[in-house]
Amino acid sequence: MRRNTAVNYDANGTYATDLFNDEAVRLIDSHNRSKPLFLVLTHLAPHTGNEDDPLQAPADEIAKFDYIQDPKRRTLAAMVSRIDTGVGRIYRSLERRRMLNNTIILFYADNGAPTLGIHANSGSNYPLRGQKESPWEGAVRGAALIWSRLLPRKGVVSNQWLHVSDWLPTLGHAAGIRIPPNNNPIDGQDQWSTLTSSSNSGRTVVMNNAHNEFTYSSYIKRGWKYVNGTSFKGAYDRWLGQLKDGEQISHEDYYKRLVASQSIGSSMLLTRDDVKRLRSKAMVECSSAQGTVCEPLKRPCLFNIVEDPCERNNQANAYPYILRELETDVNGYRKRSVPSRQQPSDSRADPARHNCTWTWWLEGLGTQSPTHNLQQLFSTFQSFMEYFMALFAKVEAKLLAKQKYSPWEGAVRGAALIWSPLLPRKRVVSEQWIHVSDWLPTLGHAAGIQSIPAGSPIDGQNQWLTLQSASVDGRTVVMHNVDRRYGYRSYMKQDPCERVNLADEYPELLKDLQSDAERFKRDALPPRNQPSDSRSDPALHNNTWTWWQDEMDEHMAPYILYLAAAVEILLILIVLWCGHKYCTRLRTKTEPKDAKLANK
Repeated sequence: MRRNTAVNYDANGTYATDLFNDEAVRLIDSHNRSKPLFLVLTHLAPHTGNEDDPLQAPADEIAKFDYIQDPKRRTLAAMVSRIDTGVGRIYRSLERRRMLNNTIILFYADNGAPTLGIHANSGSNYPLRGQKESPWEGAVRGAALIWSRLLPRKGVVSNQWLHVSDWLPTLGHAAGIRIPPNNNPIDGQDQWSTLTSSSNSGRTVVMNNAHNEFTYSSYIKRGWKYVNGTSFKGAYDRWLGQLKDGEQISHEDYYKRLVASQSIGSSMLLTRDDVKRLRSKAMVECSSAQGTVCEPLKRPCLFNIVEDPCERNNQANAYPYILRELETDVNGYRKRSVPSRQQPSDSRADPARHNCTWTWWLEGLGTQSPTHNLQQLFSTFQSFMEYFMALFAKVEAKLLAKQKYSPWEGAVRGAALIWSPLLPRKRVVSEQWIHVSDWLPTLGHAAGIQSIPAGSPIDGQNQWLTLQSASVDGRTVVMHNVDRRYGYRSYMKQDPCERVNLADEYPELLKDLQSDAERFKRDALPPRNQPSDSRSDPALHNNTWTWWQDEMDEHMAPYILYLAAAVEILLILIVLWCGHKYCTRLRTKTEPKDAKLANK
């Protein structure tokens, strides 16, 4: 999507797989062969894409798979086929440039397919259990291919284990880069000798996951696999993606497609017998019989992953000492692990704010801020308003529960926009909490009013610092309602859509918040609302809302009018003063130096 740091807008509308393959071929064709080449090609396919059109492939590619009944799976096959064509193009480019003799080609999947659920692409991991983002083999056992004339073994299927972290030291070793075997921060192991010889066993330990951020652990040692917990409450723990009868093509048709002129298979010089042998060795076969059931949300499970790669027979009860050993290892990994460097998402990075482009969003990293002018200011404000209103409409329509006059977020979580050249943060969406009562002391502080003492009867908090900096937390408590006149209480101290009730899980926290709510109710002032008075009905006063008590008409009305006029005049003066101050500062910035001297 870029050429170095410049955005490649010319690529807009191009099928991404073709775009990436074209670029890879261009780099190879233009490469100086006297220098090394390290090329990483990370395809987006066959991931799902846009929510309204998740699976995309060219129509001519989809037509090749008309024998597949499921339209999603048909498109998925076309997406993979287009990648396959690209691999063939890259191989032939290397061959044309006479670079194959000293080249290693590595092609691998990062994880199993998401058959169901969010971002599902109808891919199949069958007969392996589970799918992407789970502890099961259907998620963590990926397919890979490595090819090089430097490797003595040809046309073999290896069942040796390699972890994704091993590729750095392995390819580094093959490229002549010496990586110390001990006391270095690289987790991976050098597996080059494993790839060159079938007698080298490679890894005996594979850590899939033990991070506290996730709800499961998955760990393999000496052929035994430990699983504790799972994802999505076990919704995808089954054996998913079994193909329907009649959707497989014949071996003859398969071979013809494999060795077609555009495919990588055409360069491999494979016979029908070679293909049959390789497919047979690569096939994972498991008994459909269910052994002892694994319920990972209740207790840890243990599998002999060599004999039972489909994880059908839980042997935790038969081998409790192995279970304990692996559990101890996992806890040790968890204690020694380095904290994740992953940062929370930053709403300022949203491409909608940067000409629909993923780019740098912190000041100083990207282009300089534009100079101020009214046209640009208006354009920026207008685009932000459109984005803001669309965002609020989406939140209102899809996320928040219930509506006005209720204790739910749909009633109490309101949208707001604040704009001022006095605020250093521009075009940001803030998740900081501000209560309606905070605006009085906040705007008062911004206006230079320092006469709001800490012990005053104002409920609100001064949030001016919160608006200026993302690192200031602002409120930690929000009281929505404890008024006796209403039938509910609502008090916050995140599940913004209020779908999961955690009362039973956190009883002490529930008591804490209940105690706070009772204290608020006890200390609250009585409401100043008065009962409705039928004499105020506009029908009695020429269809106008007006004063209906004689005393108010005679004595109070003039004072209220005077007060309204005074407030209006004050607002006009504030606007004029702020405008004069801003324009003076702007003029000072833009005037030439000799003009300043003349003014002095």
